[in-house]
Amino acid sequence: MAIKRMRTTVASNDGLDVGDIVEDAGAAAREVRYSSGDGLSLFANDYGDPLSPWLPVVCLAGLTRTSRDFNALAVHLSTHRHRPRRVVAFDYRGRGRSQWDKNSDNYNPLIEMGDVLDGMARLGIPPHVIERVLNHVSGSQSGVAGIYNRYGYLPEKRQALDAWSRYLENLVLPGPQNVVSLATVRG
Repeated sequence: MAIKRMRTTVASNDGLDVGDIVEDAGAAAREVRYSSGDGLSLFANDYGDPLSPWLPVVCLAGLTRTSRDFNALAVHLSTHRHRPRRVVAFDYRGRGRSQWDKNSDNYNPLIEMGDVLDGMARLGIPPHVIERVLNHVSGSQSGVAGIYNRYGYLPEKRQALDAWSRYLENLVLPGPQNVVSLATVRG
């Protein structure tokens, strides 16, 4: 698989610096640098059309992983024939190409969540989409529905996440289409 690098310079007043653009299998990832709330230089790969009508996919790596882990998935989703989506994959502080923080207390989920939210906002992702990523509904359920609708939607959330998991597994680890697991046959 050939990888080609080009250098671009974009003037920006909001701290966003789009640097190298990496072309991999025909899909371009915009390498983005932005500043966290406390001034660290953080990194993200931004794939696809920022103006795509489909909701963007935000990829968050595990504890010791980086945005590179999502390259194959991001290329697939951003170049999908029917629903090409914008995909953003972040490197948390101290991981991948993001700057290390000298204060070890800042390596915690709340600070890292803030870093991702800063990046999403700087990339122009709308606030209501950021709220969905966080599972917050501050603006989308107001009035009577916001006060009295206490249903947790747990079965619906589980079903949606199970379906999403199966979809991602099929993208990353496609198996033979004619194989059926014994649990499915017996069940």
